[in-house]
Amino acid sequence: MANISQRLAQGLREEMATRGKVKDKDAEEAMTAIITAIRTLEASGEISLIHPEDA
Repeated sequence: MANISQRLAQGLREEMATRGKVKDKDAEEAMTAIITAIRTLEASGEISLIHPEDA
C-alpha cells in the first residue's frame, strides 16, 4: 500500500473491511487466475519478468 496514493489505499482498506474474511478456496482460485494471466502476458511478450538469477 506504500506505493499507491493514500486515498486509493484508504479506499482499498475500506472495501476489504466490508468484504470480510476470504475463504481459502476463493483466495487460491483468485491467485491461480492472476498467475495464469501473468504467465500469458509474459509468453505473449506484453510484459517481461525479472528472474532472481538475472537481478
